[in-house]
Amino acid sequence: MNREEITEAVILLGADGVVKEMLFPEFEAILDNVVALVDFKAQKIRGAYIQINPYLQITAVVCFYADFDSHGFVDKSWNLPLSRLAETGTSGPDLGAGPIKISCRSHCSVSWHQRHLWDPDLQKEAPFFQQLLALMARNRLGIIAQSVSEDDVNTADIPTLGEGQAYFNPEQSPHDKKQDKVKLQQLNDQHALKLSALKSEASDHIERLQRHYGSELYKQRQQLKVLNEELIEQRRRNQHYKMALDNQAKDLGEARKNFQEQLSKTQGVEEGRFNELHEKFQQESRAQIDHVKAELKEMLEMREVELFYREEQITALREEVSQLRQEKKKLLSNSGGRVLQQLADQGISFVSYYAEADPVAIPVADIGDYLDAPNNYIAEKLGVDPQLYGQWAAHCKLPVCGAVNVDGAVCGVPVAKITRPSRFIPGESDRCTKHNSASEALSDIIRMREPH
Repeated sequence: MNREEITEAVILLGADGVVKEMLFPEFEAILDNVVALVDFKAQKIRGAYIQINPYLQITAVVCFYADFDSHGFVDKSWNLPLSRLAETGTSGPDLGAGPIKISCRSHCSVSWHQRHLWDPDLQKEAPFFQQLLALMARNRLGIIAQSVSEDDVNTADIPTLGEGQAYFNPEQSPHDKKQDKVKLQQLNDQHALKLSALKSEASDHIERLQRHYGSELYKQRQQLKVLNEELIEQRRRNQHYKMALDNQAKDLGEARKNFQEQLSKTQGVEEGRFNELHEKFQQESRAQIDHVKAELKEMLEMREVELFYREEQITALREEVSQLRQEKKKLLSNSGGRVLQQLADQGISFVSYYAEADPVAIPVADIGDYLDAPNNYIAEKLGVDPQLYGQWAAHCKLPVCGAVNVDGAVCGVPVAKITRPSRFIPGESDRCTKHNSASEALSDIIRMREPH
């Protein structure tokens, strides 16, 4: 069948089924920010791209996610080649025109697009495919259908999958045996699709659990590290305060001794002379205090002036950085940006490969952000902290134990390489069994609690 005879359509799914159906040119208008879907603002919606032959029969399906922003437009970074994914899809259930081609999360020819796809139930009787068949029966899209003639039917020889049928019978004709083989092959294909979907779902679930518990363990270790540092700092302060108190007690003892000596010397002096000395002492003390206050006030005013000028400089620098970024974006959009967009329109994808991580597709709109901070951009796309991503990247370059021995040398024993940043735990994944971080943390706590 020629490409010109295929009709392309897109449906959007909600909790209760299909909530929006449109021809593909209408969906392209949404992608170009010409039309907004206000009902889907700030939501992640499941969608399906379908190809329909002239007899209102579905030949290909692509199950994708669409992220809508706060204005009801599709996110600018969304860039899925739907028609190409449909052409390279795997064999799916028969919806009337033979087995369809389907691309979903567990069956995708381009690995970096898997995160934007979802898995349906791949049985023909599943609600999703029944909804598609119901849409074709209603034909609200207004597709002009051709009538099916005997010459056009090419699926009559493909048997339906009935329940309770015997697949091999010695009394069957060769033609019937061939049909039974086709049935078995279709069952095997369906079981393979189902098994692959279940494996993908289980892998995603394990990935989410590992990411969650890895993140929690990382936070607990960071909190433990902070508490240990606070404990050490508090002990240092206590020691400092103790030394200060000892020095003050010593100074007070010497002052008391001097005062007693002066008092014993002045016992024979006249009362007036004593009062005069006392008044003079009070005046000198007040003068010294006033002088110190004036110096401190002057220093404080100078400090406030310095802070004021520093804030002005920081503000000016921030404005300059913001202006430079705007100029860079203008340059990209006016010159290189058009070239990049033309390349993207021609089907060229920008993909980043780093270390052992899965390839990450970079939309044209994000090229500037990627060039500003590649590691931060990749870490955000992979759903991990940038600091954790940097530690994981160093581990992938040199997977050895990074613990420091008593003599100050790095252990350097080879360890197993962790191929995903979400499964990497600092202090655990980059340590050998001898320098496990959990046992080291416990030993540190025991040593700090020992009396000194």
